[in-house]
Amino acid sequence: MQDLNYQVAKLSSEKRTNPRTGRTESALDSPAPTQADIQLINWLWTQVIAIFPKWRELYPAPEDIKAGKRVWLETLVQQGVTSDVLIKFGLMACRASGYVRPVSPGQFCVWAWEWAMRDARIPPLEDAARIVNRKLASPSLKLEGAMYHLWSILDGHALRSANYKAVRDAVETAHAEVIRHWLSGAPWNEPVNVEPEQTLPHLPTEPTRASRNMQSILAQLEA
Repeated sequence: MQDLNYQVAKLSSEKRTNPRTGRTESALDSPAPTQADIQLINWLWTQVIAIFPKWRELYPAPEDIKAGKRVWLETLVQQGVTSDVLIKFGLMACRASGYVRPVSPGQFCVWAWEWAMRDARIPPLEDAARIVNRKLASPSLKLEGAMYHLWSILDGHALRSANYKAVRDAVETAHAEVIRHWLSGAPWNEPVNVEPEQTLPHLPTEPTRASRNMQSILAQLEA
């Protein structure tokens, strides 16, 4: 799961927009922290030390705290964990961990992505590959949400005759595309509801010639 979440973070931080200039840039080339960045990291720091009671073991002096904040801020930006939603998920994971000493900022980012993806019902890559193989074996298997979106990217017909590695590679590529799509905020692809074909009205059929002849014969017999 950790590799997957770093993959997500890498995808999210490939390009970011400078809110002041509107210029798209690499997160690694970002300028010095803004006032908003400083406010964010100060607020996050208060949350972190409230969750982990033994935080002073890692940050005993003011210089350590200052350096720690700097590392946290740089890591959050590099890993794309800068939105309120992702930070919220990271803090939720920290509270659920039961740890008494602060985790590294890298671990915080991993947890943030993991919890956010779980909330969006995006399965890990290995789980997605297993689901795709089940779908290939049982075409009637219904998928929804992120998995349907992933399946819609794949060429299911071609994969049915492909070997395991080819399927795995295709799923990995599609899984990365699903993550990019999710990060964009766009909705998932959904199944198209096909309206049932309207049946033609049953019109009374014209009596056949044989039937008319039979009716004529019966009428003569009854006369």
